[in-house]
Amino acid sequence: MRIATLILAVVAASASVSAFAIDNNQTDPANPPSLSRSEVHQELLQAEAQGMTAERNNYPVVTTEPSHMTRQQVTTELQRYESSGADHGLFNGA
Repeated sequence: MRIATLILAVVAASASVSAFAIDNNQTDPANPPSLSRSEVHQELLQAEAQGMTAERNNYPVVTTEPSHMTRQQVTTELQRYESSGADHGLFNGA
C-alpha cells in the first residue's frame, strides 16, 4: 500500500511539472513585437557606441561635487539642528 501510494505520488508530481513549462519563444498575438531582431541589435550597438550600456562590472561612473564642509562642520550643524527642538516637517518614526 505504501509503495503504491509513493509511486502514484511520483507519477502525479512528474506529470504536473510539465504543466509549468513555458515556451520562451512564444509571442502574444495581442501585443506583437514592435521591433525586429535586427532593429533591436542596431539599437544595442548604438547604445554601446555611446557608452550607455553596462558591461559586467564596468558601470558608468557617477561623479559628485566634493563637499565644501568638513566632517566636524557637518556634525556641528546636525547637533544644532537636533537641539533646536523645532518641528522641521521630517518624519521621526511612528
